Amino acid sequence: MCLRILLRLFLFLPALAASESLNDGLLFYWDFSDPSKARLATGALPAPVSGRTVDAPCGQGIEMEGDAIRAPVVKNLTPQAGSAAFWVRPAKEVRELTADADLFFGSDHIRLRFYAPSRVLHFMTGTTKEGVGFKWNYAAVKEAWNWEANAWHHVALTWDADAGVKQLYLDGKLVSETRTEWMNPKYTGNKTMSLGASGFPAAFAQWMAWNRVISAAEAALLAQGGGKATAELKRLAAPPQKILPALRVEALPFADDPAATVVKPGQSVLLPILVSNRSGARVAARLALRLVDFWDREASRQDLAVDLAPGAWKKESIPWKAPRNGSFKMVADLEGPGTNGRRDAGSFAVLDGPASPSNRESFFGHHVNSWYDGRYIEQAARLGQGWMRGHNMLQATWWCQVQPEPGAFQFAQASKNLEYLDRHGMPILGQLFGTPTWAAASPLPRAKGYTGLPPRWDDFARYVRETVSHYKGRISHWEIGNEPEVSVFWRGSPEEFAEYCRIAYQEAKAADPACLVMAAGNTTPPWVWHERAAKAGAWKWCDVVSIHLTYNAKKSTEANEREFASVLGHFRELSAQYGATGKPLPIWNSETGISDSPWLSDLDPDTAPIEEALPDQVRAELGAIRVVQGEILMQAMGIEKHFLYFQTPMKPSVLEDVDTLEYTGAPRPKALTRAVLDAFLAKAVPVGPYVKRPEAGLWAFAWRAPSGGSLAALWCEDGNRVVLEAPDGLTAALDLFGTPKPAAARLEIGEEPVFLRVSREATAVLAHFRHARLQSVARKIEAAPIETDRPDLPALPDFVAAGEAGPAKTFFVDLAPFANFGFADEIGGDGKGGWTDEGPLNDLRAMPVGFQRYYNVPLRILEPAKNGGRSILVLKGKATTPSQPAAIPGIPIGGKVRCLYFLQAAGWGTPGTIGQYRFHYEDGSTAVSDLTIPGNTHNWWNGWAKQESAKPVAIRATNTAAGKPAWRYVRVWEWQNPKQEIPLVSFDFISAGGPQTPILLAVTGVRW
Repeated sequence: MCLRILLRLFLFLPALAASESLNDGLLFYWDFSDPSKARLATGALPAPVSGRTVDAPCGQGIEMEGDAIRAPVVKNLTPQAGSAAFWVRPAKEVRELTADADLFFGSDHIRLRFYAPSRVLHFMTGTTKEGVGFKWNYAAVKEAWNWEANAWHHVALTWDADAGVKQLYLDGKLVSETRTEWMNPKYTGNKTMSLGASGFPAAFAQWMAWNRVISAAEAALLAQGGGKATAELKRLAAPPQKILPALRVEALPFADDPAATVVKPGQSVLLPILVSNRSGARVAARLALRLVDFWDREASRQDLAVDLAPGAWKKESIPWKAPRNGSFKMVADLEGPGTNGRRDAGSFAVLDGPASPSNRESFFGHHVNSWYDGRYIEQAARLGQGWMRGHNMLQATWWCQVQPEPGAFQFAQASKNLEYLDRHGMPILGQLFGTPTWAAASPLPRAKGYTGLPPRWDDFARYVRETVSHYKGRISHWEIGNEPEVSVFWRGSPEEFAEYCRIAYQEAKAADPACLVMAAGNTTPPWVWHERAAKAGAWKWCDVVSIHLTYNAKKSTEANEREFASVLGHFRELSAQYGATGKPLPIWNSETGISDSPWLSDLDPDTAPIEEALPDQVRAELGAIRVVQGEILMQAMGIEKHFLYFQTPMKPSVLEDVDTLEYTGAPRPKALTRAVLDAFLAKAVPVGPYVKRPEAGLWAFAWRAPSGGSLAALWCEDGNRVVLEAPDGLTAALDLFGTPKPAAARLEIGEEPVFLRVSREATAVLAHFRHARLQSVARKIEAAPIETDRPDLPALPDFVAAGEAGPAKTFFVDLAPFANFGFADEIGGDGKGGWTDEGPLNDLRAMPVGFQRYYNVPLRILEPAKNGGRSILVLKGKATTPSQPAAIPGIPIGGKVRCLYFLQAAGWGTPGTIGQYRFHYEDGSTAVSDLTIPGNTHNWWNGWAKQESAKPVAIRATNTAAGKPAWRYVRVWEWQNPKQEIPLVSFDFISAGGPQTPILLAVTGVRW
């Protein structure tokens, strides 16, 4: 059979070299014999598809009901030169189409689309050119319009951007060959390619992509049913594949009852798993199942015998009991032929005596998914979680929910989810937010959802009055808006937002004089925005300032304390200066999370490849420690409440994120340690000042206990461990999960917080820690820089969006094809080399490269050695870089974007506009953001300026003309996309042509 196929290929393709075959350059191949997996994907594997398997001319196909089959673009398709091919069988005559329908869509710039008005099939390619913008080239053919229902046809398309040629083959015949300059050889689009689209029900088969232009003879062979030959050759030439264990063990979600993942000590819990045999032979094996705790100590074990035929599977529910508080995980140790390995197979939380969900004095607030019939609210109640913020997981008070159309309010429907909170008496922070599109001051098309545009003031006043009146007695705390500095939430000016606050405050107080009103969920970075809003009166119209302040798990307690002090000082100063009382207003932290990796990390590599993890991710164990440290520090520094974001299950992943649940719906360890802390501190009052012992990295905090005596918490900075005498009156020492530790006269303290109950008064306990003799067991104290060698840089807050998004929603823009300079410059003024072309005594060769993280923004800085010595984009500046380009256009982005982070700098950066970024959208529109000094960038020699919206990163340079080390600075700047609903194609980097040299080092994007 193989010989016959090879002979047929040889006879049919005499023009091909003897070593050449259809496998050459093949990047992607899905024959749908297995709808769950492509046969070949040189990049990431596509998601499985569901549909009826059907016979096709080349073997098997898949029938889709008007939906698309999607696969990742990166490494599976190349935009510079390539080919794609597939079989298609329309479910109805194509001439019946009344709306446009995609047939193939790859890389956003390579597209096959039926255009109903003209009754043609367009082979579309496009790109962006300076001075013109984005433009499509349409190559139209009519042959496909006559395709009949249920008839198979073969399609092949090729493109070569360097030659400017594209070809379209239908049923093996060349029907279009077009020469065009409108192709982008570098653009990888929105990272997915698709076959078929909504409104085009059809069957598809043998989807292939190459990194070369296939020949006419190859296209004809494929159209003759040569798919069988191709499949055979693919099997012969396939590279060796990674051998996975035959037995697969997966943890199954608690989709119907996530509350079942929280039990009391000694209470039984069933962990559901799926065991499958993915080999071609029967597997008889023994699964060794172990229950391990947070510290990976074995608590118990049991065995499970498995005997499965090829391809068979079975579900099991494994019963466990744990004797004490803590996070517990089931681990499957696979034994037997081809089954060795460890897999995390489920987890649960054990908690005795949680806090009361109805405790209104609690410091701890939450964002819990209130949908799904309240099942996550039931889980929250078992964890003792009380205060809930009415944000995106509740929305009961949002304007677009309670009055989606002009006229009557619809509180019954909007309030449905509140009944689940009412069962447990959970307090609510209501949100006055979500202007419906009909109420925008600027005319907008009617649509569901909300707009960030300022509303018509009369309508807004009525909304606030009616809503606060309706919920009076149930909701007594109200927050005006959410992150008004972020354009998707507020597109008006700071001054307009001050008016928004005035109206909301006055109407809320008129409806419920006893209510407490706060504004406005401020993100902490844009200080200039806050000052403008404050001067316009925003904080004359609130009782509390609400902010979004993140505890960065990657930083030390001391570094977080410095940042907190800077941010809190900023808001307290503004509220005292511009508020109604002349005194600092109370501060609530109404939304932030601590990002860490899932605890279920040893997952099957098919669903969660470990290589997806970023190099500096915070492990779940450290996340559980950091959430405790962060909550205690926030409270000790005067924040009155913190609402942790957020509690809803995610997909199986190894990526870090702020979610507090595993993909199974079970609480991550950080959710449980926070619940333990909440119960430990119930109605306790913090006492200060807290204790810092820099010589040992020790931190100590105390509270006045409601029943008398005091509570305390201690920990050391990472890498430090000290021993000290226990305070007089110590009655209990507890671990991170509230479990008693052995009684001892001396305490050993490391990075894990230790909780104490003491019969003495709190101030006496703090005095003990302040003066106790410390014995250092392990020490890792970094020496503070000499005062004269400190960078000109205050403690500035992290960017919020980057931390909330996590790695799953962040991406790195590839600057490698556009880079023209490096960091080091050996010869000044030669028009090549590095940085600002000023020679080896004034460059930035000290700049760290590779993966870096600044202000919680992950960035990839090109390594010169891996990119021909080029790392950065340097533009024309009259002072030192006159020969460099005035603009670098067409840097690809692709897809819908929430915001971009630019790592940038300027040489010879005198004040003024030094350049701009010009952004191009898929619909042909553009947006422009100027680069200004001291606005969003600055001279690389200059430290922080109060007027700038960017954040400096200090780099210590040693190659200076003075012969002494000096601090130099690059900037991280957040650009908020004003058109987040439209795919962003690319951007241009443009110089203003003045003396300043604009420099771009890296770009990171965040998607919703």
